[in-house]
Amino acid sequence: MVRIISDPAPLTLGDFIWVASQCRGEFSIPLGAKILSVKGDSYFIEDDDGKQYSLSVDSEVQLMHPSSIRSVPDMIALGELNECSILRNLFLRYKDNQIYTYTGSILIAINPYHSLPIYTTEIMKKYTNKSIGELPPHLFAIGDNAFRNMRLNSRDQCIIISGESGAGKTESTKLLLQFITTVSGQESCIGQQILDSNPIMEVAFGNAKTVRNDNSSRFGKYVDIHFDQNSGHIVSAHIEQYLLEKSRIVRQAPGERNYHAFYCMLAGMPEEEKRRLGLKEAECYNYLVQDNNTLSDISNDAAHYENIISTMRHLKFTDNQIEETWHLLAAILHLGNISFCDILKESTDASKVKDCHRSELRFASNLLGMGSTCLEKALTTRRIQMAGECVVAQFLPANAYAVRDAFVKTIYDHLFCWIVEKINAVIYKPVKGSSLSAASSAPDVRPTSHSPPAFASSHLQTPVEWLSQGRWRADLVTRSNTCASIDTLGSSPLAIRSGRDFNFHQNYTAGIGRVSIGVLDIFGFENFSTNSFEQLCINYANENIQQYFVRHIFKLEQEEYLTEGINWTHIKFQDNQEVLDLIAYHPLNILALVDEESRFPRGTDESFLNKLNARHSSTPNYIRSVSTAETRFGIMHFAGPVFYEVEGFLEKNRDTFNHDLLDVISTSNNTFLRELFEKRLNSKESRTRSLTLGMQFKNSLDRLMTLINSRHPFFVRCIKPNEFKLANCFDRNLCVRQLRYSGMMETIQIRSLGYPIRYEFHDFVLRFYMIPRLPLGATSPLKQSQPNAIKQLAIDICRTAFGTNDPNYAIGSTRVFLRNTHDVKLEELRENVINSSAVLIQSRWRGAMARSRYKSLRKSTIFCQRRFRQLAARRRFLRV
Repeated sequence: MVRIISDPAPLTLGDFIWVASQCRGEFSIPLGAKILSVKGDSYFIEDDDGKQYSLSVDSEVQLMHPSSIRSVPDMIALGELNECSILRNLFLRYKDNQIYTYTGSILIAINPYHSLPIYTTEIMKKYTNKSIGELPPHLFAIGDNAFRNMRLNSRDQCIIISGESGAGKTESTKLLLQFITTVSGQESCIGQQILDSNPIMEVAFGNAKTVRNDNSSRFGKYVDIHFDQNSGHIVSAHIEQYLLEKSRIVRQAPGERNYHAFYCMLAGMPEEEKRRLGLKEAECYNYLVQDNNTLSDISNDAAHYENIISTMRHLKFTDNQIEETWHLLAAILHLGNISFCDILKESTDASKVKDCHRSELRFASNLLGMGSTCLEKALTTRRIQMAGECVVAQFLPANAYAVRDAFVKTIYDHLFCWIVEKINAVIYKPVKGSSLSAASSAPDVRPTSHSPPAFASSHLQTPVEWLSQGRWRADLVTRSNTCASIDTLGSSPLAIRSGRDFNFHQNYTAGIGRVSIGVLDIFGFENFSTNSFEQLCINYANENIQQYFVRHIFKLEQEEYLTEGINWTHIKFQDNQEVLDLIAYHPLNILALVDEESRFPRGTDESFLNKLNARHSSTPNYIRSVSTAETRFGIMHFAGPVFYEVEGFLEKNRDTFNHDLLDVISTSNNTFLRELFEKRLNSKESRTRSLTLGMQFKNSLDRLMTLINSRHPFFVRCIKPNEFKLANCFDRNLCVRQLRYSGMMETIQIRSLGYPIRYEFHDFVLRFYMIPRLPLGATSPLKQSQPNAIKQLAIDICRTAFGTNDPNYAIGSTRVFLRNTHDVKLEELRENVINSSAVLIQSRWRGAMARSRYKSLRKSTIFCQRRFRQLAARRRFLRV
């Protein structure tokens, strides 16, 4: 943060200064202002919020650095690296509807909360084959660089989209998928099917309205798109989903809605079909109307219904499957309207369905394909095996409600998983000869051909391309399988080379290899007035993503500088590893304790909290209960402190399900319902001891982190400008908090001071050997595999291009490190040499061709002259 100090230089009209914010608080920082006039002992200023007021000349202000007066597209161009300048730059760009800003190749995206005309097909074409920095910052530039880096280096990529709930992650994911499917250069049926999965998973079954976001993803999603290594065309895809928020089906916070699918069905289904299913208006259902929840804040529910059906058909859902899907949703609504009352049965307190709700029970049981009596019995009783005998335990109404809610949550969860599996069955194509099925997990396919493929484009070759394809100095070109090892996290505006250079190598082995780009859209960090087990899991996932970011941006980079012997001043950064240890990795961590307590028959939420406080009261980042009467604990997350209410923790973690309901499902005449529960019905574990929800989520998240750790990452950091979903409203304190806790300040530091572009010596020499002009007839060190000679040639290239004492490059033990625009300069020098050489070759070729044509013409002319003279002589002879 800038410290406001008295500047010794006199301030004049038109100067820009930093002034103290009138709002005080932890995240209040100085804001920019312009001096409109200087009168006597006061300044009359206008600040960035448009407020005009006077300041005395004795006020503590600071002159603004010239680079902060106007916005810059890349934060690294700022002359002063502090929170004030960073925030002002984002603010100025946001005011001009420039919602994207670079930090090197890391993209910061601010949710505009209104439509912008920057995502058209023309814009997509504009950003295709363009390096980061060639055009204004854009989400499409990240997608294009990920695609081209995948093609160039034959390495799997991933794009990590992170940010708080409501920051625009889901929309960014959708736009990236649209761009990637377009840039692959083929009218792909699979590409369109990937896009069609969005309305089903997001508009309908996986998203809902929350207080922060009208279309909030209530599940995590990793979309892996597989490309043919040779052609670059999409050949397959796979979607992995994580932790659907099941509790939303039965309970929503005030001002929120259930999943969109319910409202779309009730608004769009034909009246005749609704009557057949016993459906009414949304206001009639307990699962849709709780507290003061909104029902129709989001328009076009009816139109979405038709769109959902059409996209499901395109993804090869049969009409019967679509119909059965709506039937299950209708059954869930009917189950939610069932109420229970107390009864006395054989001198035992019991419960039954109220008579006034018998019709709801009949509709639900008919739609589920089971008898109403059997369903009621499964909801109100439980069979227990004791000493070889079966004892029927009666439920009180409170228990019956809990069983009913668990039943509908399980139905919806299985339905959602089935929808994802059905989509995967269509979009995932196993490699030929593979035994993997479409329903299996996404395979970690590694390329079988290690040389970069030709770029998927067809155009006439220029002399530069003709030369760069290995027809000049082929002894060097054919030696390498990569053009360069380039760190695309770098601050260079051209960290990835443009598409024309993908033709650099023609000699690669054709095969069945695949490369892929994964896009991760996972739940944003959440902190509500009441946070429960779901928020703990969601924030644990966000801590993992933050650690992945920290590891790649800070840890690995600084470790590499030390390993390579680069002179480097260590940059301090906020490491959240201790928070991850507290939640999931140290012995007796929070997830382990909740898991342990969940397995104890007498375990309670209170006993779990007591164990937490006893074990972790002195653990860093843990905030214990203030008193024994308090039923919550806190964690100091990377995004700030969050307090969790323990009530319901154990029950949610157990994820219990009355197995009597499984027996009823197994005898149901609804084959679709039985199909949804097929794995569970056939699993022995489901009826004995299964993994808790927390352990299931931890295991799936560990697998995800293992996958993305093997890939080259690109980062998109989404920022929420205000809490009210308003356009043109910039909440400074909120944005400062997000920037500070996400580590963007340290990121900009390391991006500006580091060497983000790096080449191994072999690849560096392979690409730029022509710059120092080797003597004619000299033997290439690459050809003889001479490591010391290769390194020396790399040094000679740098000295020729930049001089001896330029601090913007460094020579390590195995690599060349470049800063900022030096990679651009090298490329310009390389292209100049190639172009001049091409001109020379062309001129020599044209000269040779002209000489050849001249000799041929001269020979033909002499021949014609000789024959003409012969003919003339013969005629003269005959006349004589």
